[in-house]
Amino acid sequence: MHRKNHPMIFVTRLDGNEMLVNQDLIAMAEATPDTVLTFTTGSKLMVKEKLPELAERIVAYERRVHAEGVPGVSHG
Repeated sequence: MHRKNHPMIFVTRLDGNEMLVNQDLIAMAEATPDTVLTFTTGSKLMVKEKLPELAERIVAYERRVHAEGVPGVSHG
């Protein structure tokens, strides 16, 4: 699976199970006090991660993608 085509980050459900979610489909994240992810599809998911931790994971993924570059595109 090529990471550029599948922008996935790990999150932890409240029951402790880890899963991958497509960060591009996250429309909103809110603390209620549990963190609730709302996706562009309208579905919602409660996760253990706090908002700052989710933001760090998304930013870290974006940095990796930009550092690797886009296949077939010259940067020079």
